[in-house]
Amino acid sequence: MTNKVEPGQILEGDIFSEPMRVETIHTEGNGVWSLGLVGVRSATFRKVSLTDAEVSCLTVRSAIPTYNGDGALLRL
Repeated sequence: MTNKVEPGQILEGDIFSEPMRVETIHTEGNGVWSLGLVGVRSATFRKVSLTDAEVSCLTVRSAIPTYNGDGALLRL
């Protein structure tokens, strides 16, 4: 896979109607991947087959918070 996609990451792109969380990944060979995805807003499961080229067009976001923000901007 050109972009390293792992379970728990969020995929965004024109081929999806909403951001999708990766649940499962299986190879189908020859640069084709079978992904089990769940919609972030709808919680709808879907299984899709994507090529390396299609995956490289997606935005891959980590679902783990980084806490890199400026703490001085936080107001309680």
